Amino acid sequence: MMFERGMGDFCPWCGAGHGTTETLLLFFFGLLVIAGLVVLIIWLVRTVGEGGSRTGAGPQSSSEDSAIRTARERFARGEISRDEYEEIMRSLGS
Repeated sequence: MMFERGMGDFCPWCGAGHGTTETLLLFFFGLLVIAGLVVLIIWLVRTVGEGGSRTGAGPQSSSEDSAIRTARERFARGEISRDEYEEIMRSLGS
C-alpha cells in the first residue's frame, strides 16, 4: 500500500526530518523577524510623529509666550504705555 512506510516519508513538510535544534532555530529566527518588524514600525511612527510636531504650533506658542512675557516686563518697568501694551496684546492675539 501507499502508507506502509509511515507518514514521515509521505509528508516531508509535516516536520519529518527536522530535529529539535533545527525547530528551535527556526522558531527563534521567526521571533527575531517579528521583533525587528515591530521595532521598525515603532521607529517609523515616532519619526513621522516628531516631524509633524516640529512644524506644528509648538514653536509658535513658545515664541508668542516669550513675546507676551517681554511686553509685560516692559510695561511693568514703564518702558511702554498702557495703550502700547494693549496694542501689543491685540496683535499677538491675547
